[in-house]
Amino acid sequence: MQTLRIERAHETPAHETAWTVAAYETPVSDRMWVLTATSATPAPVLEELLIHLTDGDGWDTPLGAPVDEKMVTAATQPLSDAGWKHTEDGRWIRWTSPDGDAGVQLDAFTTQHPTQNLLSELGKKIAERWLSLLVLPGALFLAVLFAAYEQRHKHSYDLGSIPSRLDQRAEELAASGARVAVFLLLFLLGSDACGLLTQAVGSLLERLWLAADWQGWLFPLRVVAGRWVGSRQARYTQRRDELGRARARAHVSSSAVPGDAVDAAVRRLERIGTESPERPTWMGDRLHAVETRLRRDLGLELAVIWPHLWLDAPDTTRTEITAAREDLTRAAALAGWGFLYFAVGVLWLPGLIIPFVVGTTAWRRGRSAVDAYAMLVEAAARLHASTLARHLRLLQTGPLTRDDGLALTAYLTRGEWPQATPPPPL
Repeated sequence: MQTLRIERAHETPAHETAWTVAAYETPVSDRMWVLTATSATPAPVLEELLIHLTDGDGWDTPLGAPVDEKMVTAATQPLSDAGWKHTEDGRWIRWTSPDGDAGVQLDAFTTQHPTQNLLSELGKKIAERWLSLLVLPGALFLAVLFAAYEQRHKHSYDLGSIPSRLDQRAEELAASGARVAVFLLLFLLGSDACGLLTQAVGSLLERLWLAADWQGWLFPLRVVAGRWVGSRQARYTQRRDELGRARARAHVSSSAVPGDAVDAAVRRLERIGTESPERPTWMGDRLHAVETRLRRDLGLELAVIWPHLWLDAPDTTRTEITAAREDLTRAAALAGWGFLYFAVGVLWLPGLIIPFVVGTTAWRRGRSAVDAYAMLVEAAARLHASTLARHLRLLQTGPLTRDDGLALTAYLTRGEWPQATPPPPL
């Protein structure tokens, strides 16, 4: 059984979406299909559509089941009643509004072979991701590595000889068809292997960037990280005191210069962190600061409420957060490619600029992605924690207070229902 949700937006302009109908495989999954209608949609069409959706015979078709002609006729009857023109063109069946401003298109082949079409589309998506994430970057790396090997240190700056050397290698390779086939196979496998290696290195670098478990690192790294955390805390305290003194001077002065000094002090402080450092990296502290503020302001433990908040959040919120998290993963993978390109510098000295540029770009993208991800997570928690509390009958009306946040955390952690506060004695 699918879950159907119908949303109605009131007082919308004529050409903007007023009705949204979406079906979900489960109440907490991504939507399977969506249908929208503007406020200018004819009333008979909307009436028949809502009646048909209420019956459940058309939209609640089991996943993977073929759709016959009778079902299509029943589902599109409101369009025919509203005077929409029906045409057929090969595998496509189309309905067009009388004024030609809107239309509906149906793929008849997909309705008869849903599973085959699903597998075909799934295979295309997998192949596209495989090519874009692994093969193409790996092929570029192998090509650069081969060019570096041909140059080596003896011909480091003789770039004009690269085409002739590559042509010579290509002629040697083209002398045998079997050799070409073996080369292409090994090149493809090598590209794939390089892509997998960089993803593994990127995952390790992401853990180092976030440093959520730094206290469990191996002994040498743990000691170095602990000392670095202490150094960052000392610098944070120093710059926080500088900010306090700048604000004090701005409070007693009417000129614009002290205000500029306050802004500069704030920027210097935020280069270390927005809260007192608890991790050895800026990225890790940027995420940890979200937990600190939510705990201090609203009494929320982010690690406890986040799985429940994620399931209760709307699709738009989850889409934005997922996109920001994927940006961080891509930045870490790019840093993995930077490490791999060090092999080019080992063979060809000028090639050392490549890992430097790639690594710097990855680091800047990683900081930007972490900052965006942290802002979205904090915004989602502050916006939707009250909705989650209302769904659990822990909050009736109004914004979420710190006592409400503590009650929500306690309920999700231990299942404790908040006790009513006794009235004060007379």
